[in-house]
Amino acid sequence: AKQNCIINKDIIASAFYFLSCWQEYVESKEEDSQGRVDYARSLQHHWNFTQMPVVDIYAQILENAIKRSLPQLAGRSVFEREKSFTLALSHDIDYWRFWTKKHLLDTLKYNLKSFKKRPAQALYKLIGHAIHKSFFHSHYRLLRSMVKKEEALGAESTWFLMGKEDYPDKRQSYIKEPAVQKEIKKLLSTQDVGLHGSPQAAFDISTLKAEKRNLEALGFDIKGYRTHYLYFDYQKSFALLEEAGFAYDSTLGYWESIGFRCGTSFPFYPYNLAEDRAFKVMEIPLIVMDTTMLSPKAMALSVPSARAKLRKMTSLAEKYKSLITILWHNTNFDPIDFPLWGALYRDTIKHAQKRGASITSLTQVHDKWSNLN
Repeated sequence: AKQNCIINKDIIASAFYFLSCWQEYVESKEEDSQGRVDYARSLQHHWNFTQMPVVDIYAQILENAIKRSLPQLAGRSVFEREKSFTLALSHDIDYWRFWTKKHLLDTLKYNLKSFKKRPAQALYKLIGHAIHKSFFHSHYRLLRSMVKKEEALGAESTWFLMGKEDYPDKRQSYIKEPAVQKEIKKLLSTQDVGLHGSPQAAFDISTLKAEKRNLEALGFDIKGYRTHYLYFDYQKSFALLEEAGFAYDSTLGYWESIGFRCGTSFPFYPYNLAEDRAFKVMEIPLIVMDTTMLSPKAMALSVPSARAKLRKMTSLAEKYKSLITILWHNTNFDPIDFPLWGALYRDTIKHAQKRGASITSLTQVHDKWSNLN
């Protein structure tokens, strides 16, 4: 039977507040920000609801209200159309070849110097790297293993490659090296590739276009973007991405915590406040990043604790028939520096598959959602 329903909260305005990152917009007007958003100043952090998709909850409240009060207007929502949820995979390739001779030597010196303060860990690193990097490690074999193991699981991912040619750390300027270019084309020719833009690219159109061209020169159709270090200004950076012809971005997440910077797990079109319209670039929110979980400067989780967090996020995506976007760096598959973290990534995929999830790349997410009607 038809029922009246009163919602004593403006959930539309509240949803817009989160989807537009309004607090960040106000703060950007007060100070020129060209870095990473200050998580500590966010409403999510202040009230401790970063890991709650508040906009998704608002949408379900509104959907239920319409069904109860205006059943003649109720159609099949996204929640009902989707029979499963989606796990979208991505990798930021900050370094194609991480372990150079110089970096190995620097690591050796650091562990020797800090031996007295952390003897067990330093000894493990000294012996582990000496054996692993001398006899077993190959940057290309590690990357190829990532591709092959995902294929064996029936999974696809998006590989965000650096396009800048003059990073201070020369290892990150790999895109200009002919040998690396050859490896990239051999390994990733059938993979989904996006641009992992430099911090400058998010604020300068000429830099952004130049980095995009460097990847396109290798034969890739570049649709997706994510900024290195998550440097981004919502209004400025989306305008530049639109001008440069990107189809989607997946930068909007917090470095200090996994969760929902925009209040939602669903893809959406960000709002251009200056022109009172939606941007033409879709945002696929970044929900989980490996570095956020493992870094002592962020959540500092052990592998078992990170696994529990990932189960929780997967359960939320399953509940709302939504999306969980995961970022795992290739460097964090190193078995000496990050033991079991590579296994945790694959375990997360297997768990989601058992729960009925679709495992896709970010471009597949974009293509699917841009065709919804």
